[in-house]
Amino acid sequence: MPCTHSPLICSHGPMSHARDPTPSTHRFSPVPWRASPDSFLPTGPSLLRSLTAVSSDGDAGKTTTEGSFPENIPPSAGQFASSFRRRIRQAMGTDGLSSRQRVRALLQAGVDRFGVEVGFLAQIDLAESTHRTVAAVGAHPKLQRGAEADLPDTYCRELITQSEALSIENAEEQGWTTDPAYQTYDLSCYLGTKIIVEGRVYGTVCFGSREPRSAPLGPGDEAALELLAQSIGRVLEQDRREQKTDAIRDKYELLLEAAPDPVILADIDTGRLVEVNQKAAELIGASEEKIAGRHQTDLHPDGEAGRYRRLFQACCRSGAEETVRHFEDGSSIYVQTDDGENVPVEISAATVEVGGRQIAVGIFRDITEQEKRRRTIESSLRAIEEAADGIAVLEDGRYVYVDETHADMYGFESAEVLLGASWRRLYADDEVARLEEEVFPILEEEGQWQGEVTGSRPDGTTFPAALSLTVVSEGRLVCTVRDMTDRRQKERALRHRSSAMEVASDGIAILDEAGTYQYVNQAHASIYGYDTPGALVGRSWTACYEEAEQQRLEAEAMAALEETGDWRGEARGVREDGSSFPQELTLTVLEDGSIVCVVRDITARKEDERELRSTKQYYEQILEKAVKDLAVFKPDGRYEFVNKQSIADPELREWIIGHTNLEYCRKRGMDPELGRRRDQAIRTAAEEQRTTQFEERMDTPDGVRHFLRTHKPITDVEGEVTHVAAFGIDITERKKREQALHERQDKIEALYRATRRVLTTEGPDEVSDRIHELLGSIFDYPLRNTGFVDGDTIHPARTTIAGPSVPSPEPQPKSGDSLSARALQTGDTVIVEDVGGLDNDIEYGRLRSAAAVPIGDRGVVVVGKTEGGGFDPFNLRLLEILSSYAALVLGRLDREGALREAKEEAETARAEAEAASRAKSAMLANMSHEIRTPLTSIIGFADAIGEETQDAEGAALRFANLIGKSGRRLLNTLDGVLNLSKLEAGQMQLESTAVDVAAQAETIAEELRPKAKGKGLRLRVDAGEAPVWAEADEGGVQIVLQNLVSNAIKYTDAGEVRIRVAREGKAAVLDVEDTGIGMDPGVVETLFDPFRQESEGLAREYEGTGLGLTVTKKAVDQMGGSIDVDTEKGEGSHFTVRLPGPT
Repeated sequence: MPCTHSPLICSHGPMSHARDPTPSTHRFSPVPWRASPDSFLPTGPSLLRSLTAVSSDGDAGKTTTEGSFPENIPPSAGQFASSFRRRIRQAMGTDGLSSRQRVRALLQAGVDRFGVEVGFLAQIDLAESTHRTVAAVGAHPKLQRGAEADLPDTYCRELITQSEALSIENAEEQGWTTDPAYQTYDLSCYLGTKIIVEGRVYGTVCFGSREPRSAPLGPGDEAALELLAQSIGRVLEQDRREQKTDAIRDKYELLLEAAPDPVILADIDTGRLVEVNQKAAELIGASEEKIAGRHQTDLHPDGEAGRYRRLFQACCRSGAEETVRHFEDGSSIYVQTDDGENVPVEISAATVEVGGRQIAVGIFRDITEQEKRRRTIESSLRAIEEAADGIAVLEDGRYVYVDETHADMYGFESAEVLLGASWRRLYADDEVARLEEEVFPILEEEGQWQGEVTGSRPDGTTFPAALSLTVVSEGRLVCTVRDMTDRRQKERALRHRSSAMEVASDGIAILDEAGTYQYVNQAHASIYGYDTPGALVGRSWTACYEEAEQQRLEAEAMAALEETGDWRGEARGVREDGSSFPQELTLTVLEDGSIVCVVRDITARKEDERELRSTKQYYEQILEKAVKDLAVFKPDGRYEFVNKQSIADPELREWIIGHTNLEYCRKRGMDPELGRRRDQAIRTAAEEQRTTQFEERMDTPDGVRHFLRTHKPITDVEGEVTHVAAFGIDITERKKREQALHERQDKIEALYRATRRVLTTEGPDEVSDRIHELLGSIFDYPLRNTGFVDGDTIHPARTTIAGPSVPSPEPQPKSGDSLSARALQTGDTVIVEDVGGLDNDIEYGRLRSAAAVPIGDRGVVVVGKTEGGGFDPFNLRLLEILSSYAALVLGRLDREGALREAKEEAETARAEAEAASRAKSAMLANMSHEIRTPLTSIIGFADAIGEETQDAEGAALRFANLIGKSGRRLLNTLDGVLNLSKLEAGQMQLESTAVDVAAQAETIAEELRPKAKGKGLRLRVDAGEAPVWAEADEGGVQIVLQNLVSNAIKYTDAGEVRIRVAREGKAAVLDVEDTGIGMDPGVVETLFDPFRQESEGLAREYEGTGLGLTVTKKAVDQMGGSIDVDTEKGEGSHFTVRLPGPT
């Protein structure tokens, strides 16, 4: 047939003749196309049906206004072309269709447009040279979804290497009958073109028939094929984009839920929260749904939105710090919960692109415990600086820090002796038992305890002590202790002196807790100008002081009494006649809360002091005897006196009088800023009448020293500042202790970090890496080695050597006498202070001491030094803790490996069992088929015999009927067996399509109504007027309905059988209910097993194979549904089937 309507390149035959122009085979170039984003959302099958139906309304001549479709389908195609374009627009533009539904709708439109038998989309793998049908419409037996073939055996091979489409109108006349494609598919008519997705060949879209076209291709066919190709390409591109977006979304959702810390996702442009994980919801105290949509500043304290907005923007900038814990001014970052609580956090942020949006991913780490530890450490350091009490830190019941005061109090020469020791070493057994029974429960509940204990020293002596315990983190305890011996002695002495009160020269009185005199001796009354003690008894102590003095004593003395129980100082009392006098006042609190008050009139002494105060001799007598650096300054900062301990040079000491510290520093060539700082502190103390302090660092011939400078104002009797006393205390040793404490704290934090990382390792090499990270970050040992046991040998896994002449460890036998072997044999840390004393053949080079810490029975950590001596017990304790965790991890890895092997064996066994089951089912299917063929003949001949003997009497007719009845019964059995075996063997393919369950129920009811009527039963269908769609297989639904309704009729002798179809949510629900014999609920559990009936055996009442419900259950399962039964003996049965709704 000649080509007369379009510029087509023609060919007589396939492959080698493709270049010969003939008017029979057409190739044309497709119009370039572009992808347009579409959404593939679920929809119902009714919409698909409307899209795949041929429209009959005419709107010829209308142009396409949606998408990027070519408009060159000639209007001469009339209503048919216009209807085709409308169907393409519907398939591409209607919301709610999945990608598969859109492709099928487009293929159906093409089948109708070209008037062919089949349309299909093929995916081509050029590397494997394979051709797979991914979608098809039409009834061609070999061109169905999922069919695969070799590419050379298809017409599509012609399309891969050229840009034109391929058109065959009559393969027989055009010389294609010997082509493998024709012989495989028997397609006499073929029209196809390439599909390009994201710039690459995806496959082809093709249309064809087993009959030749009755008319030549029209002028609009080229444009129609191009329109279909570009439309399908757009669908596939959109589907890939959505798959990528879904993959990204799934990845981030997985990361969100797997993250151990709170995570938020926020839109960078709007600052609104897009999503949070469960950890973030728990931190904030609200559901994830309630948090989404809030502004990110809503997560932080009120009134600070601007500050946190700037922080949010800074964290999202390129190059920002990975983790931010504080603002620039050092203040903490808080998340405010819905309960109003401010939780301190550190923030890690990054920016990602999701679906074209810039999303900030913020990880909030709750650092409440770290902040508590930081504050605790700071308060502990302040306590160490200010208190004279003994301070110690316990971890898991062992000392990790002990100050010298604590060690001295318990009779030890050095704090180092106690490091690593148990606290029980400092108490007798009965005191240990009391503390564990009484104190530990309080610590667990309240986190702190204070009380009195009896400590024990190594020499056997004991002493009373006030003990304070505070839990600062899990397993860590701060211990403060004060020796109460002096206080107890004071109390005993006070009781001993009570009998001498009456004859004492000092005034003695006892006040109750309210400050009222309860007892007054004569001397006390006389000092205040009263004739008898009775004049004061019952009166308040305030009667003896003016108001200003009362206020001072309440502020200073009463506060001291509450804290220490005693106070001593000077005061100014008032006699009965109103005159005042200076006094020395001593106050002591007794156990019952009463206060012993001792008063001494110091009028004469004050007169002497005033005389001394006006002379230089006063300072020389007092200050020269002091052991500290002491000096006295005028309020303006000029020296008035300095002792020898401060300036040893007599000439310089004489010169400095009348000069300032600034002038002194300039004279000595010292930093002038140091002098200005000292002068400012002196002036501040004088002007503000308060004590000032600061620390300073000085370079001395003995090295760097640290001093604490204190300046205290001195006032005269009128309260005017006349001088400022200054003294300096060398705090170098205290600074060293603080530094040691900080270093230990850093080591502990490094241990915690290393431990966390060890717990997440996946192999011995990674365990070794984590251990070496800790060794390298906090220790400087020249040798650091990790070895693991392999068989009977310890093999070095990783070694770090710092320094010359330190040899690398060699493999050693596990049973040998090496340091590593001894540690593994004993299960404990082995320390050698002098390796030269070891009796083995190992070369140690410059190493002089070494220690080995076992990793359970799996390996060993070895460290070595180039100088002899022991190792810091604290450092070894850190290594022991880390090694114990490493041993746990290695054990876990062994268990996980064994579990994986067991799982693989179980999977192999399951696969073998499934293969055996499939083989059984396949054999049964073949056997059933072979039996069915002759059985059909038997039934046919039995029917023929029955017809021939219909009018005859005798056994022939009866026997013929029995043969027919038994044959049909056996045929039903074989049908059930065949269906079951096909389902089990996977030979019965149930394809998910849109099925109207209501219509199927009406059809089955009509087929079985005569059978029900024959038994006198009513067969009712309640399905409503609207379709009830399910995503299922039409044949599968018919099997389910046929079996359930047939069974209901079989087992019902009176009453009715009712079929109900309805929608429940997204599911289609089918109910079959009867008024028959019912079943014992106990048999429901095995009801769906093959060959099972409620009544069984030769005496059973009803015939049947027991396969109907088994087949029904298998079909429902393969369609993604469920089946339930509710039954009672004598009450009937109610079967409910739920099938998934359309996707």
